[in-house]
Amino acid sequence: MTSFEVLHRKASELIAPIGKTIASRAALIDAAEHPDSINDRLFLLEDLLTIMAELGDPSSPPAYQKIAAELEHLTIDFLYKDLPRPPSGYLALSPKPSVPSAQVPTSNDPNTYIKYAYRSADGSNYNPLIPTMGQAGTPYARSVPGSQQTNLRNLPDPGLVFDTLLKRPAKAEGHGEESDGFTPHPGGISSLFFALADLIIHSIFNTNSRNPTINNASSYLDLSVLYGSSDAEVQSVRRKDSQGRPEGTGRLYEDVFADSRLLLMVPATCALLILFSRNHNFVAQRILEINEWGTYRDPATLQAVFENATSDADKKKALTTLQAQDDEIFHRARLVNCGFFMKVILGDYVGAILGLARDGLSWRLDTLEEMRRLSHEFAPRGEGNVVSLEFNLLYRWHATLSRQDKAWTDKMFKETVKKSLGKEIPFDQLTPAQFFAAAGPALRGQGNVQTWTFDGLKRDANGRFSDADIARLLQDSTSYRAGAFRARGIPDVLRVIEILGIEQARGWGACSLNEFRKFIGLKPYKNFKEWNDDDSVAKAAEALYKNIDNLELHVGMQAEQAKAPAPGAGLCPGYTISRAILADAVCLSRGDRFLTVDFTPFNLTTWGFADCQYPTAPDGSYGGMLTKLLFRHFPAYYPARSAYAHFPFLDPKYMQEKMQAKGIADRYIWTRPPIPIGVQTGESVVIDAYEGAVQVLNTHEVWKSGHEAKLGIVVDGLNHCKLPDMTLINRVLQASSDSWPKFLAQTTKQLIQEKTINHVGSSLRYVDIVNDVINILPVRWICESLAGITPTEQLPESKYVEELRDVCCYVFLDWNPANDWELRESSVRFFQEFMRIVKSHLESGSNFVSNTISHLNLARHASSRKPIFLETLHDKRGKMSSDELAAALFCAVVPTAAHWSQSIAHIVNYYLDAPQQQREELVTYVKEGKTQQVMEMVRIALVADPPISGAQRTAARGTVLPGSTKQFEAGESVFVSVIEANENRPKDKAGLVSLGEYGLLSADIFEKITPAVLGEILSLPNLQRGPGASGTFTRFTQHLRGAPEQVYVDAVGGLTPFPTSLIVSVIRVTKNYTKGYSDTQAKVRDATSNDPWGPSGTQMNEIAQLTYNQGDFVEIMEMLDKRLNDKGKNWRHVFKSLTVLDYCLHQGSENVVIYFRDNVYVIKTLKEFQYVDEDGKDQGANVRQKAKDITNLLQDDSRLRQERRARASMRDRMVRGAAGEDNDEPGDENSRRRGTLDSRPGRSNRDEDDLRRAIEESKKSMAQDQITAEERDLQQAIKLSQEEEEKRNKAVEDSNASALFDDHNQLVPANTQSNNPFPTMTNFSDPTAYTVGLQPQFTQIQPQFTAFNPYQQQMQQQMQQEAAQAEYLRQQELFNSNKLLSRRSFSKKTTTAAAATNASAELIRSAAAAATNGSAYRIWIEQSICPSLSIIPTNTIEHAEPSTV
Repeated sequence: MTSFEVLHRKASELIAPIGKTIASRAALIDAAEHPDSINDRLFLLEDLLTIMAELGDPSSPPAYQKIAAELEHLTIDFLYKDLPRPPSGYLALSPKPSVPSAQVPTSNDPNTYIKYAYRSADGSNYNPLIPTMGQAGTPYARSVPGSQQTNLRNLPDPGLVFDTLLKRPAKAEGHGEESDGFTPHPGGISSLFFALADLIIHSIFNTNSRNPTINNASSYLDLSVLYGSSDAEVQSVRRKDSQGRPEGTGRLYEDVFADSRLLLMVPATCALLILFSRNHNFVAQRILEINEWGTYRDPATLQAVFENATSDADKKKALTTLQAQDDEIFHRARLVNCGFFMKVILGDYVGAILGLARDGLSWRLDTLEEMRRLSHEFAPRGEGNVVSLEFNLLYRWHATLSRQDKAWTDKMFKETVKKSLGKEIPFDQLTPAQFFAAAGPALRGQGNVQTWTFDGLKRDANGRFSDADIARLLQDSTSYRAGAFRARGIPDVLRVIEILGIEQARGWGACSLNEFRKFIGLKPYKNFKEWNDDDSVAKAAEALYKNIDNLELHVGMQAEQAKAPAPGAGLCPGYTISRAILADAVCLSRGDRFLTVDFTPFNLTTWGFADCQYPTAPDGSYGGMLTKLLFRHFPAYYPARSAYAHFPFLDPKYMQEKMQAKGIADRYIWTRPPIPIGVQTGESVVIDAYEGAVQVLNTHEVWKSGHEAKLGIVVDGLNHCKLPDMTLINRVLQASSDSWPKFLAQTTKQLIQEKTINHVGSSLRYVDIVNDVINILPVRWICESLAGITPTEQLPESKYVEELRDVCCYVFLDWNPANDWELRESSVRFFQEFMRIVKSHLESGSNFVSNTISHLNLARHASSRKPIFLETLHDKRGKMSSDELAAALFCAVVPTAAHWSQSIAHIVNYYLDAPQQQREELVTYVKEGKTQQVMEMVRIALVADPPISGAQRTAARGTVLPGSTKQFEAGESVFVSVIEANENRPKDKAGLVSLGEYGLLSADIFEKITPAVLGEILSLPNLQRGPGASGTFTRFTQHLRGAPEQVYVDAVGGLTPFPTSLIVSVIRVTKNYTKGYSDTQAKVRDATSNDPWGPSGTQMNEIAQLTYNQGDFVEIMEMLDKRLNDKGKNWRHVFKSLTVLDYCLHQGSENVVIYFRDNVYVIKTLKEFQYVDEDGKDQGANVRQKAKDITNLLQDDSRLRQERRARASMRDRMVRGAAGEDNDEPGDENSRRRGTLDSRPGRSNRDEDDLRRAIEESKKSMAQDQITAEERDLQQAIKLSQEEEEKRNKAVEDSNASALFDDHNQLVPANTQSNNPFPTMTNFSDPTAYTVGLQPQFTQIQPQFTAFNPYQQQMQQQMQQEAAQAEYLRQQELFNSNKLLSRRSFSKKTTTAAAATNASAELIRSAAAAATNGSAYRIWIEQSICPSLSIIPTNTIEHAEPSTV
């Protein structure tokens, strides 16, 4: 079975399941019957390639793309086998063995190998086993030995062949010709396509004029036309200082190239080569700036070391270091530039050959990838290549010369001949000898490459051509329609070139056309009519060659009938050329090890490797890479959306018609780009003076940013750009702003908890504070809490971070047109999804009351529910439509979200290096609510490290800036360097921190939300940078616009204006933070840690005082419970907990006594605690003794009461003595302690204040709305509850006035108020109290049942406790079934009724906190501390979420 039969059979199997077939029935029958002689007129291969392109397009389903990849592998392997590797035949053999002669790059250590891959100057060592394979200066290969060659004397005269078969007529003579005899290319190919073809051809073909069997170029696409084919040529283009020493930058001289033959090509060829010359310098500068391995040093520093060296040895060492750095950067940059060149060939060039861009397909034939054959063996890559004489003859496409390029060539030939020979000679009379006499001096007398010029262009003082001139030549070439491939299509000016080509082919002994077709598996022609169906052409060829088998390869390919445009056929050459160039493209690229096995991020650098890849998202060019270069190097001359950049190889007029047929022509700008105002050389005007920068950024009526226009495009399309009215959105956002800080602080804490990772075997913990926390905050706030968008596994939070960044980049930072299309499309897609979801929420109707719990869900599990913010927006919408509201919300908060995150990241990064005192000072200001002081410290950080390096602005009218005499014209653009403006600012100026007040960067929002986040992050205990590079921003400073710009490198080598990662470390104590422990719980944990020292008196006193606060009391009891239940090696937890408990029994709230008397069982069990350490010491003895002492104390009421009073009396005397008071008036101990606690400096009641505000706001909201029947019932319940509360308060006051352990007061009737933790709970017996209103509460933390025995109580209370716990368990089962709410939180909005029934916010907070704990805590708090809450259904206690109004 032949290789084609294998390809066809396997391909048919792959596509059969999706209902596709390859080619027509006739093509299939022909391929089956003649597998070694395919009839290419039936388009079998073209059909296969079209199917691959359709299935492999990014818009196709993944399953189809997989099929396309398998088909591609089969096709590439099939094409690669067309030519033997290595070739077995050559035109000549060298009289002596060839050896590699290229120099090796310099190494700092001459005894070591070079550790990076590099291309040799002459193409040697591409195959290390055959070092001279494909080397420059070696003979051409012969792929097809000719066996039917006729006697040379029987072949027609070359001039006669040209005049009858190849010459373009001067006027219309045949079908398709225009009046001047020119036939436009039927596929719309532009002249610039063939300029690139010139670079390809001259990179691999340079026939030695003295020995035509020798190829002076290498056989690889190594851009030898730019770099040269020898060490001398390479050195001629590499930059050196005035002393001939390397600069250490790896750069080339400005706008140079090494091959003088290009000077005789059409100007666009040289202009395109200048583009790659500039790209080398761009890449070299980028590699140096990024300095991925940290091995490069500042070139100026290296040069200074050399200049200052005093000894010859030091000078030699310094020069070696400088040369080694220069060599490494040069060679890596060359690898990247050649990789980009190849991707332009495969993406743009081959894409145009196959008509992919014309047909709107982004798939590209990837000949470089690693793959396995059906036998599981690897398909060869990087084995080397030798170009053959057959392909040298194939790439002579002179018929495609455009009208304009023909005119330029006519003029150049005439001037060159006249200059050399002293007279003009008609083209049809110019002989080869005369041509060599004229062209030789033109090629040899060019001199220094830094002075070369073409088309009359002038170099500036730096040796650089102006951007305007190069862009003009490139755009001219794009606008020129190329000529068609056809017989009789070559201009007469190239007659002598064609004669030389025919004679050269005969001198090489080239095979015939039919022999070549048979070699590549195509059907040989039977007659001349089959070869070309034009009777006139066929007749002339038959007259000249007599027999079709005598038809020469070169003439036969150039005059062969051309293809018509069709799927898979864009170039439309002759059939033989069309088939052969695909095989050659595969062999040239796949045989080059620097494009395959050594094409790695290590050799090219991570950024360089990423820079060479095809775009991963639609960019408007359908897979083109040349678009990226045009936008990169000529942004002022190729504006965004310009068809001249997106389709440089297609005539814009032709392509516009194709896009109109697809209905997408309005997405492009089809007119030729206008000449930019004020910029001709390519250098932007930089504003680096502070006063000028301030004026440009702040005078919006004079200097336009384009922000609003860009945002208008996102929300309203390219043709309208209208922004919605954001007044309502801003008003509602502002009204709800008080809740933002708490939400963002809680979210920050939650993210740190979720993302922290452990250092194995150490107390260190790490978290990527930027990637996993700061960048996620806007997603959780904007997308989830405001818009109701919930990330999924398919669209995780990281994807939404990218979406927010894309919007921000497009609206504010879209200065590089190369990114414009992708950013715009991404922004529009995100907006459409955003609007769809928000609109669905807004139109779903108001269901606030019934779905409150879901709306307030902070765990992001209810995106189908309408967020509270949208509820408010819905209620206040007035006449605004849902579309308008959604668009307005998007415009108000989304564009600046990434900027806000970036600002936070820069502030954190700044204060990581600041003294600890400054960090603590900032955190203190945040806690104390001193926003002004916080913002002063924030400004210091942002001025020192601005999140936005600069901004581009365009003058709306003529103007002059302060301190400048330059008159800026309307339409002229400038670049404001924020970094330099801050450096140059007067001492009395604050500095620039942003581009203006927009969205989240406006002062009223930024100052509201930023401090809370900073407080949470910077208060992390022992916060430090992570180890090594992970603890710093991966960024570098570029100077593309003549000003410094901070650029960040992401994980895959891509560049972004936003920080992507910053790992910080924290020590073990942050477990309190990352595990979600409160400050109170953290204090208990610290006092009872495993550290080998006891709790300090300060720690125990602070904990004891906190027990007088009900909320803190519950948390303390919970933590002591956990610690007391530890076992074994954590004996210190137990012992230190007993120590703290002992202190609290004497100095803390009486509630501690009550609680542990009721649960004395757990202390008793510790009297049996056992643990013997590794040294055999009984550490349990201390625990047992301490437990015995506390048990005895708890069981001795009189003793405990006496000791507590003694301690209190001692404390009071000490306090009065210090204050100079003698007041012995006894008072309520609890009141005094609470007063002392509440008056402590720094003690904040912000939670209570928030609750009070929530109560007042809720009351107002209820008064404004129509009262429903349910609400009236609730208000009645509130009134009754308030009356009962008043009675209860009086009872509590009376009880507290009595002695603490008065048995009479402790054992009160069931229907009275008491401090007893388990009184009779009659309300629990009525289940209806828990089924009215909202559903029961669910807590993520399950009830903390303790090891205490709650039934060891007085017999009078035992039955009451059992009933209470039974009821609680019933409720808990109901709670677990709903799973609606989170732990330790309750909604300010839904606690309106509950809050209004209580005498103080303190009692409400206690009840809410208790509701999240275990049954013992919950029942004890509900019945002992605030029993009046028992009449309010516990399911009204909601999760805390920022209130919207």
